[in-house]
Amino acid sequence: MQQTMDNQKHGWVKIMVIYRKPCCNMDRCVQIIGNCGAYTHCELYCPEMLHNGKLGWSFTNFSFCEMEVTQESVHDYRKYPFLFDAHEILIRREQHDKLLQWNLDLVDYKCSYNYSDLMLHLLPKCVARVLRPDDKDILLSPQKLYCAQAVILALRHALGPIHRISQLLIDINIHLCKPSSINEHLSRILGPPTEMKHFAVV
Repeated sequence: MQQTMDNQKHGWVKIMVIYRKPCCNMDRCVQIIGNCGAYTHCELYCPEMLHNGKLGWSFTNFSFCEMEVTQESVHDYRKYPFLFDAHEILIRREQHDKLLQWNLDLVDYKCSYNYSDLMLHLLPKCVARVLRPDDKDILLSPQKLYCAQAVILALRHALGPIHRISQLLIDINIHLCKPSSINEHLSRILGPPTEMKHFAVV
C-alpha cells in the first residue's frame, strides 16, 4: 500500500501484464497444436483502477465471451497463484487513463473474440504471414480481438510509439501474436516474469 501511494505521489501508476499457464486439458491441447509456448492466455491487471467503488480490475478476452472488465480474474490470482506469472510496469497517470479508457470503450462496444486470427496459429508460420501481414491500423477501431492482441494494442495506444515497451511490441505481427511472444519481448527489458504468488494482489 505504501509503495502504491509513493508511486502515485510521483505520478506513476502500476499495471501488470498477466500470463496464465495451461489450466485444463483444452489449454494443453491448444498449447501443443498452436505451438503457444509456456502460456495460453494473457490479460491486463490494473491494481490501481477504481471502478464501481472497487479497486483492482482486469481487462480480458475469453473465448465465447465479449471483452470484459472483471474482478473474477483477480480472485483466481489469489486462489491459483502458481498458474500466473506477471510483468509489472510503471506508467504515467495520463498513460494509465488512456489505457483504461481504450479498454473500457471496447467493453462498451462489446468487442467480440477474434477466432479468425486465432485459427492462423494452426498454419505454418510462413503461410500465416503471407495470409495476414501485420496491420498497424487495427489499433484505430478493432472490432474483435483475442487476449494477446488486446494487451499489445492497449499498450501501444496508451504508451505511444516512442516508449521503449511500445518499440518492443511494434515488431510483433498483431494477427499472429501469442502470450508467450509478449513475455519474450517484455523480458528483454523487464527481465523474466515473476510468479504471481510474490505479488500482493488487491
